Parts: sequence; C-alpha cells; structure tokens
Amino acid sequence: MALSDLPDGVAAFVDANVFIYHFSGVSPECRDFLQRVEKRAVRATTGAHVLLEVLHRLMILEALAKGLIAPGQPAKKLKQRPDVIRQLRDYQRCVAEIRRLRMRVAPVNAALIEQSRSFRTAHGLMTNDSLTTAMMAQRRIIHLVSHDSDLKRVPGLMVHQPSDIQ
Repeated sequence: MALSDLPDGVAAFVDANVFIYHFSGVSPECRDFLQRVEKRAVRATTGAHVLLEVLHRLMILEALAKGLIAPGQPAKKLKQRPDVIRQLRDYQRCVAEIRRLRMRVAPVNAALIEQSRSFRTAHGLMTNDSLTTAMMAQRRIIHLVSHDSDLKRVPGLMVHQPSDIQ
C-alpha cells in the first residue's frame, strides 16, 4: 500500500527506514509524511529500539558522507575509530528532531521482548521487526509506515510504503 494512501486520523507505527530516508534527503514522501505527523494529522508511535537503529545508521552515514571512513564494513571501521565517533554531531541532531515531532516513543522491556518471540517464530521476522510487531499488537495499531517488505508477512498489518524509494 502506498504511503500516500494512509488516511488522516489513524494511528500508525513508524519504522526506522522512514526516518533514514527523510534525514538523508532521498524521499520527499517520507518528509511529507513526517510533516503530517508534526501537524498531528496522523497519530504516530515509534519504538525506543527504532530510535537506536536510526542513531546507529545515521552515525555511519554521517561518517561515510564526511569521508571519515571508507565504504565496506563501515560499522566495523567506525568501531575501530573512537576519534572519528567523537567528531560526529549531525546524527544526534536528527534524533532530537524526531522527539520534537509529537510522536510517542514506546519503551522496550523484558516482557515485550518475550512477546516478540512469537512474531519471529510465526512470521520469520528479524529481532527489531518482531519487536515492532509486538509493540503494534500491544497498542492495537494496524498501520505501519515502513519500506520493509518482510513486515507484509504479518496478517492484519497494513504496511504503507514510500513509493519514491526503489
């Protein structure tokens, strides 16, 4: 389902890739969606695990964009260069911007991690995706904004994907 088909007034869970595409400037559709969230046209929720994933990926993207590390196993290279990590600032501002979007950030706890196991087992999901689906089930949210096609395997979820990403 296209992201543009997400109606106003619904509750939706926002996945990490939507933030990444917005902050990296590759998806005007994701930018427009997050503006709808800021105006409260959509009641958005994300998870603490999603923010951590966004921080991690934006940190790597910033180091690559600034030429501070070379492509090819960038996480490993960055881990070996704490001096480079100390120079990075932009990725932190992006996550602070997410917090200003009037979006709920759901916590991760041991009970939720245990609940997520059933989603991994039933649908073959990776850890963070299973946490996302467990959070959504707990909050009775059926709309998911994500470019991740794996989540379409979960019955009852309405996955809204940006159409300007290949």
